[in-house]
This record gives sequence, structure tokens and C-alpha cells, in this order.
Amino acid sequence: MTVEEELALLEKHLRRLKIEYDVYFHNPLKKAPLDLDWKVVSLIRRFSDGTHMSLAQRFRYNEIAQRYAIYSELWRKRSRLREQSGTFRIRGARP
Repeated sequence: MTVEEELALLEKHLRRLKIEYDVYFHNPLKKAPLDLDWKVVSLIRRFSDGTHMSLAQRFRYNEIAQRYAIYSELWRKRSRLREQSGTFRIRGARP
């Protein structure tokens, strides 16, 4: 696989991960998408040295990695709030 194809795959996985986390935070019974998160992190780590990339590819990689870092921080905060507030109740049910 070329670097361009792998960067496209990384972007695709990141988009899918964002969607899965959105579903996870809106559905109290669903589990977190940790397997897809692991795939994204492993792809990001593989490219972290940047030795086999052109300047444009490094720029694209840094953009994707920064986007993941922002999303990851947001997901961590939301998960902590979800655990603290006990939002695991079924909507519409009486407390």
C-alpha cells in the first residue's frame, strides 16, 4: 500500500470512529468503539516518524493526527461526564 492510500485509509477510519462515538454517546446501551480507536492510533503511530513522506503527505498526516487529538480529548471529557452523571438510564423512564 502506498503512503497516499494509507493516509486515505486513516482518514476513512477517523471519520468512521467519529460516527461510532457519536452513536455511543447517544445510545446508553452501546459500548465504546475501542477496536476502531486502536486501529486509528496504530496507524497514527506508524506514520509518526515521517521519514517516508513528502512534505505534502506530512502536512496531511499532521492535520489528521491533530484532528484525532481534538476528537480524543472531546471523547474523553464526554466519557468522564457520562460516567459521573450516570446517564445510563433509558430515556423516557421514570427516575
